[in-house]
Amino acid sequence: AEPIDQVGFDACLMAMWEVDNQIKPFGSMVSVASEENEPWDGWPYDTILTDLKANPGWTPAELGYAIVERYYQSYGNDETQSARDLDAAYTDLNHAVDALAEALIDYELAYHNQYNTARNAAESFGGGSFVDLYDLAAKLKVYVDQPVINAAADNLMAAVDAAVIHERHGSWWPGAHGIDLY
Repeated sequence: AEPIDQVGFDACLMAMWEVDNQIKPFGSMVSVASEENEPWDGWPYDTILTDLKANPGWTPAELGYAIVERYYQSYGNDETQSARDLDAAYTDLNHAVDALAEALIDYELAYHNQYNTARNAAESFGGGSFVDLYDLAAKLKVYVDQPVINAAADNLMAAVDAAVIHERHGSWWPGAHGIDLY
């Protein structure tokens, strides 16, 4: 079987770390999805397919970039959409998530209330059920004064930046960076 090069989710709340990790084993691919709910019309397939027809040699990353742009433009530059590299960059991201989780567990008794404050301050989606991974790490750095946690948060933010090929978000989601989690 041929590996999958790209997966696109024209559905709500699918730019999730958990979702990406479910599909990651099926190929070295790019995943494109929204962190937030999508409007009823979904993706602008007419412009996306016109672009692809004009550029048949695009890599999955280039197509992912274009999908993000076309989607964002089609809704007046006011929605969320991201393209993520599920190859080596996502493997590094997974290690960074694990390292931050371990640090949070190690210091939970001392910083429990600060964790809650950071989580509540982080950019959220889906009515508050999901938080932006990068923004959660950034808020942990603001509310938790602990060097091990802060270093792990820095590493996680850098890993998100490396895994996200392209991301766009409207003014309603200033803390969006392209990957959220439950």
